[in-house]
Amino acid sequence: MIELVLGRIPPGFIQLCAVLALLIPWLTYWVNRRIHELGDPPWMMEELPQSSEEEDG
Repeated sequence: MIELVLGRIPPGFIQLCAVLALLIPWLTYWVNRRIHELGDPPWMMEELPQSSEEEDG
């Protein structure tokens, strides 16, 4: 059954979907990280390293 379905899908389409399956989550992660780098207030940047030190100690 799956061979019948995969036989009708062009190979280039499968490759495109594989690339998009990797590219879309990575781009979402990168954009989100960049937005936080540019948009987080200074007090939030200072708070994050201090809270990780308190948890370790």
